[in-house]
Amino acid sequence: MRKIISFVAVFAFSSAMALSAMAEAKDVKLEGEGQCAKCSLAIADKCENVLVVEKDGKKTNYFLVGDKSKAFHKNLCQGVKKTKVEGSLEKKDDKMVVTVTEIELVK
Repeated sequence: MRKIISFVAVFAFSSAMALSAMAEAKDVKLEGEGQCAKCSLAIADKCENVLVVEKDGKKTNYFLVGDKSKAFHKNLCQGVKKTKVEGSLEKKDDKMVVTVTEIELVK
């Protein structure tokens, strides 16, 4: 009986955590300066995409993750380009992280 109660408690806790994590993520459409965190911004030890968005005089870095972001990196490494991004936004380890669903250069 103790095993069943323990199992139910663990299952309930993990379900609640998963639901709260899903509730935190929200879909966003952002436009800003696409840059490499290592090469352009010098804020990381390895190359990764960052979208710098300025709003009301304040700049915010959005770290872009996912397969689409990785495939797009060649467009942003070693340069700064106007970029549009759509995806799911979450705050992880005091960083704004967007799991990219769409990414393109602004023409």
